[in-house]
Amino acid sequence: MSDAWHSVKIKHVELVRVDMHTALLRVDGAAPRRRPAGDGRPALVVTGADGIERLFKALPAPPDRRGVLRSAYSVPSDAVTGEVALALRTGDGFEVRLPAPVPGASLPGARLSGQAPLPGSSDSSDVSGTDLARAAAEARALAAERRTAEAEARAFAAEQHAAEAESRAAAAERHAATIAAEIEQRVAEGRAQARAEADARAAEAAASLRQRLADLEESDRRHEAEARSLALEVESLRASRAQRERELRDALDSVRKMTFERDELTRQAEAFDGVATKARERAAQAETAYAQANARLQELEIWRGELERRLAATTTELGAARTRIREDELELAAIRDELLRARSGAPAPAGAPVAGAASADLDQLARLAEAEAEERARQELSELALRTHPQH
Repeated sequence: MSDAWHSVKIKHVELVRVDMHTALLRVDGAAPRRRPAGDGRPALVVTGADGIERLFKALPAPPDRRGVLRSAYSVPSDAVTGEVALALRTGDGFEVRLPAPVPGASLPGARLSGQAPLPGSSDSSDVSGTDLARAAAEARALAAERRTAEAEARAFAAEQHAAEAESRAAAAERHAATIAAEIEQRVAEGRAQARAEADARAAEAAASLRQRLADLEESDRRHEAEARSLALEVESLRASRAQRERELRDALDSVRKMTFERDELTRQAEAFDGVATKARERAAQAETAYAQANARLQELEIWRGELERRLAATTTELGAARTRIREDELELAAIRDELLRARSGAPAPAGAPVAGAASADLDQLARLAEAEAEERARQELSELALRTHPQH
């Protein structure tokens, strides 16, 4: 790095916000001595209130005219807020202090993180990441257009300078002709010498003018080359901008698809919530039915014990009834045997009662005894059935 920048005079420092997190610091200056070709731009040093330094390199840009410094630095928005000191540092370690930056026109959607808008800058709401990328591309395109306009202005100034030089050359030739005429009129004897001197002077002036014209033409060619280079850069930036716009449209399409999918998932979640609510209601009903069934089961268990107890009692009573029935049947059989013996006139066995009545009385007595036994058996069977199957 040449020491030509050691005495550089800073003319303008501008701060432009690119997006929510990035700012652009522009520095314009001039050095009293012309720096040699190929020198790089100095780096930007940002010193915070805590004394910590942050170093930023200059952004790539076409070379400036000798002795002119135009540098731009991309810095985080939070790096240039609060109490910070700005300086330019050359390659040999020399630093040039910078004044406080002047707020420039911010790009749409740009805002320093956590800070209020700078004075004189536009205030707009936050935008999405794709809008910020598009804004950054537009900023680069605007910067390229600005450089193109500056190159065209320099070319126009060079053309004006060439026109003025040609005008001065014409005036010089007219002046030379006037001097020659005066010399011819006033000094006839020295006309040849005066004409030679005037011709030599005119030739020298013409040579000087031709040299100046050649320099201007060379400068014009350089300016035209710069203009073509800037035009190519503008075309490249425009193509990049078109690509960013296509990417933005694709991103917007993706956002719309994701929004539709989110709405569909929300609808399905709401439907699932309704099904879950109904399932919970059915579960509550099932729990209630289960409790009722459990209570009913307990009642049936109690009633089963009671039935078992009644069944045991009924079984005991049934055994006794069967015993009585067998006794009645034996008694009936004995009566029938007695009746048959009475009818046949056979003698009664020992210990048997003597038949002192007629055979008709014995038959009637047997029928009555048999009917009474059957009635008693039917009653006992009915009572046993009622005990076995009680009415609820």
